[in-house]
Amino acid sequence: MKEKSKFEYEIVSHLALLNKTSDTFKEVNLVSYNGSETKLDIRSWRRLGNEEKMLKGIALTVDEAFILMETLQSFFDSKKKSERID
Repeated sequence: MKEKSKFEYEIVSHLALLNKTSDTFKEVNLVSYNGSETKLDIRSWRRLGNEEKMLKGIALTVDEAFILMETLQSFFDSKKKSERID
């Protein structure tokens, strides 16, 4: 039977904290998975003491992040300040 490979990640750079509740942090980070090239990672993390648990999120390549950035820029450019989404 093939042995399951170990999943590893490294947060290379913290870019932004989007939201925080008591023990959950929604962050934008650059993360390397299993030693591969870093990806833009948007996800929630649960942190209690020295323990850290990765929750739901999305990891994007540089190309995917640029497409998302252009899409969001176009979306927000089309909105007036009075139409802000809360």
